[in-house]
Amino acid sequence: MLEKHPDTMSDSELYQKIHSWVHTKTPESIFLDYKKELFFETQKQKIELGKDISSFANTKGGCLLYGIDEDRQSIDSAPIPKIEYGMVPINRQLIDIENILGSIISPTLPELRIRQVSLEHDTSKIVYLIWHPKSWVAPHMVNGFKNNKYYKRGNFKSEPMEEHEVDILYQARSLTNNKLRDFIKNIDFGLNHIQQSAFHLKFVASPYYLSPYSKYFNYPDASKLIEPDHLIRDKISFLNGVTFTTHDREFVIKTYFNGMLSICYNVEDHIKNMTIDGVNLNILYLKGLIPILHNIINVVASYYKKLCFYGPITINLLLDNSNKMYLYCDKSKWIGNMRHSEFDNYVWNNIKFEFDEVFSAIDILSKTGTIIETLTNRIKYGFGYYNFENNP
Repeated sequence: MLEKHPDTMSDSELYQKIHSWVHTKTPESIFLDYKKELFFETQKQKIELGKDISSFANTKGGCLLYGIDEDRQSIDSAPIPKIEYGMVPINRQLIDIENILGSIISPTLPELRIRQVSLEHDTSKIVYLIWHPKSWVAPHMVNGFKNNKYYKRGNFKSEPMEEHEVDILYQARSLTNNKLRDFIKNIDFGLNHIQQSAFHLKFVASPYYLSPYSKYFNYPDASKLIEPDHLIRDKISFLNGVTFTTHDREFVIKTYFNGMLSICYNVEDHIKNMTIDGVNLNILYLKGLIPILHNIINVVASYYKKLCFYGPITINLLLDNSNKMYLYCDKSKWIGNMRHSEFDNYVWNNIKFEFDEVFSAIDILSKTGTIIETLTNRIKYGFGYYNFENNP
């Protein structure tokens, strides 16, 4: 029912939308639910809250509005809002709602948004808006207090899901992941523009619900989406991606017709060759990678903002090399004293290190620090950093 992501709407815009729904008597639907009051003191009330919001996430997404009483013309008709609406705000209510939903819904709702919307016609009252789009990690189970059930949104109420409906959602999640992986596997990312002997980082951002035939934007020329002055555009067909490279071929940016963006970066400047205890190692400095990731995330955020795409985005990151590599994270007192036999526990040996993470585009736009921290932690622990922490 919301045409835009709530993070892109002001309190006044949300108020005008809610006020319009009430005064036009917009009925409850598969996307919209009204509640007179918000209580979660008992187990039953907490389960009801979890059922209502998880049912939206498991179906097509939607809004829960607390503080709006409803009227029903008949037992079979959809409830409509009463003209008099609003409730008195309660301290810590927003934090409590989020904590409760986080504790009884599994997996965690990835794009949950809770807004306290003040009523412009009566500033003593508010409406709580709880929103979630269709989830990319559905199905979500309400598993608090031995409930352990999945729910879907019907025309104007939450209903338990049948076993085959739950199975369909699990299959859909798997097919989505496989489709994206196949597409990434078969794409030319322009690595020929980077020295083949170099250590390189490949970073791919893509709409999570990727279809090879989908088109998320109508730009006839994708170069209009990325126009840094220091980049040179190569004449490559848009179907296979539009390529941008630097003068010295240090990195390549490509955009694709279905909304995918790839960046391949030469990280050889951040590698130092060292011999420790007779072992030849390539030392990769994590501190050198962090500014690169910041730059990449800024490009990704700008790209999807121009596309007006605010849905889930898969980030696929690959670090590739052909020699032994060690990740240098922080001050290391043990590096010079490590015995030859211990290196196998800490060294990245002749493999490609690759992982996937999924974020909402709106979080990439607004929570750059959190995104960078998540990615760097994946890199650290991929190199066995948990061993470093346990063996100071």
